[in-house]
Amino acid sequence: MAKAEILSRIRRDFGELSAEQTKQIGKLPVPQLESLAKALLDFDGLADLEVWLAEV
Repeated sequence: MAKAEILSRIRRDFGELSAEQTKQIGKLPVPQLESLAKALLDFDGLADLEVWLAEV
């Protein structure tokens, strides 16, 4: 899944991202983007994304 698709999915499901969140996701290498795409299925909101980003 491409970065743009992941960002679009997050915005659709959870609302707008902060500039910092967008920047962090933009810097992720492909393996971590793939992990994020899978993890999104279990996220309940942006707080889950924040935790995930803090752990990578």
